Amino acid sequence: MIPPAVMYFLGAVLAVWGAYRVYLGRRATKGRGSHLVFGVIYVAMGLFLVLTTARVIPAPNFGGRRPPPRAPSTVPFVRLPRPPATQPRAASQPGPATGPASRPAPATPTIGPAPASAPAK
Repeated sequence: MIPPAVMYFLGAVLAVWGAYRVYLGRRATKGRGSHLVFGVIYVAMGLFLVLTTARVIPAPNFGGRRPPPRAPSTVPFVRLPRPPATQPRAASQPGPATGPASRPAPATPTIGPAPASAPAK
């Protein structure tokens, strides 16, 4: 395994080299386009290397070893009670005003993994 300090150093060198290539592309008249394009590529590679080493963004998996399975979540499973069933009113019966405020709130999703006894959907 390569130490993270080496990867940070290599990423910084790539980013600085890319910035220098961009600088050359901005001031040179000959080879200007290639300096700019490859400078941007070097800067992007350096930033990608630093960010993946710092685990800010996940490293891509190109068919290599799979990561170990994640441990079960420690977030408790919360099951909310269902609202009571209501009987439909006849059209002639007076009732409360209708509108968004009088409608029951939609069911909220549960938080956390389903318990082992709950059937999978």
